[in-house]
Amino acid sequence: TPSPLAQSGRLSHDLQAFAADYDGGKLDGFNLGDQRNRSLDAYEYVQHSDIMPYINMAQTYAFADQMFASNIDASFVSHQYMIAGQSAGAVDFPSTACNSRNPQVNTITQDRQLGPPESACFDYRTVFDELRDAGHTWNYYAAPLDYLNRPVWIPTAYIKHLDKSPFVRIPETTFFGDFASGDFADVTFVTPSMPNSDHVGSLDTTGGPSWVASIVNTIGESRYWGSTLILVSWDDWGGWFDHSLPPYMDYDGDGFRVPFIAIGPYVKAGYVTHAQYEQTSILRSIENNFGLAQLAPADARAPDFMDDVNDFHQRPRQFNTFATHGMYKLDPYHRAVDD
Repeated sequence: TPSPLAQSGRLSHDLQAFAADYDGGKLDGFNLGDQRNRSLDAYEYVQHSDIMPYINMAQTYAFADQMFASNIDASFVSHQYMIAGQSAGAVDFPSTACNSRNPQVNTITQDRQLGPPESACFDYRTVFDELRDAGHTWNYYAAPLDYLNRPVWIPTAYIKHLDKSPFVRIPETTFFGDFASGDFADVTFVTPSMPNSDHVGSLDTTGGPSWVASIVNTIGESRYWGSTLILVSWDDWGGWFDHSLPPYMDYDGDGFRVPFIAIGPYVKAGYVTHAQYEQTSILRSIENNFGLAQLAPADARAPDFMDDVNDFHQRPRQFNTFATHGMYKLDPYHRAVDD
């Protein structure tokens, strides 16, 4: 069934929902995975007309149709995997923010069941630590809060030695001012606000395509275009039906597929890669590009997509600006935005 990008309901996509949807590999439980919140049908798709900037990016550059999430549940753990290749066995969402009193998060067992809770304040090594030690720079831009009113989309907020890092920039729109002043790190992460996140569950989440296009255009129209690779991904499957069976890698992965677009001067034109990747392939590509070590089993096993989506023998491609649907939406928690 076709569905608008904005939705008022929400599909569950935690460990319990994954177990129901996955159903031991039969993929026949999507009509059961949301029994706690049946306001949506899992068998829906978003029409191209609502997300044309994404469609144009994918058709112009490279798209991966076998990119799987590295974890099997939702956003909090996914963001930890994106920077560290692990989550210390955590699953679902923490009870409170890390700087609150006694924050707890559930764990996942080897047989994919809920385990005992643990502290939600971690202190493991991340790609940012590796970059620093190797003399490279990084910035992480994010909105202050997500729909849970917790910083679960800011993975550094749950890692003790990075919680107050000056390289974590809030709000996410700070990126534009920093970029204009020449502060563009070797590795940059940008996580959106809720209205620009495509996250199901709010009628206000329609700004994502234009938000992403605004970042891509800012980089593409700058002097940095010739040496930058832009990667666009989503952190989980959102509870929607997928017919593609996630490969079993370990107790926490892989999860269901997520979209993935690669944009850059050497990216193959109109290329669709059918190779099997997972989200820690992004981490692995960063590590390989900068000569860094792997951090955990997930990024150690993940294949690097760099040589697949890029053709370094071709002439650098000229950037063509992407049209937007109008200005992206402002974060509900702040009203300042760079023009």
